[in-house]
Amino acid sequence: MSKHPSLYQQFRSFCFQNNPQDIEEAIEYFAVFGGMGWTVNTAIPLDELIEEKVLKNYRYIHGDITKITQSNKIYHSLLSGLATGDRREHSAFKKAQVGRA
Repeated sequence: MSKHPSLYQQFRSFCFQNNPQDIEEAIEYFAVFGGMGWTVNTAIPLDELIEEKVLKNYRYIHGDITKITQSNKIYHSLLSGLATGDRREHSAFKKAQVGRA
């Protein structure tokens, strides 16, 4: 059994914590803030929440990502490739311009 919660468990927890009005709103806000553990007021527009919670805290978030990627440029490129691509491994390797090995 995995020690990390499944995507379903994370989504369920997000919905209980933030009480979105409908499934579309839940998916939209979870796509941005899911897995972070932050309380999100879904009555506030997504753009404002991104500015408040992500952009204003970017220095700290970047520090956490740097720890995860161990300041390795290849790891960071792969993570960025996954985040901005179609989430497939092959696409991430191609986008990061690195081989699978």
